[in-house]
Amino acid sequence: MDKIYLDYAAATPMDAQVVEAMAPYHVAEFYNPSALYCAAKAVRQQLEASRGAVAEVIGVKAADIIFTAGGRKPIIWQFWGWRSHFQEVIL
Repeated sequence: MDKIYLDYAAATPMDAQVVEAMAPYHVAEFYNPSALYCAAKAVRQQLEASRGAVAEVIGVKAADIIFTAGGRKPIIWQFWGWRSHFQEVIL
């Protein structure tokens, strides 16, 4: 019988292509893309290229793509974006 995994909120398996594409950034290219040293600047260029590729695939501007480390931050940003469109918010 095949396994059925239903706990994707806790941990989600990665596609093999994603693992392969991200491997350099877990082992050798782990620099902070916001830093000012040379290695970090190279990673920043790669990050921006990725942002542009994602934007092109889904048909938006690269500036509209925000990468985060988890789910909490984008939920908060979504709330504040929604809230900015309304004068009164009832919670």
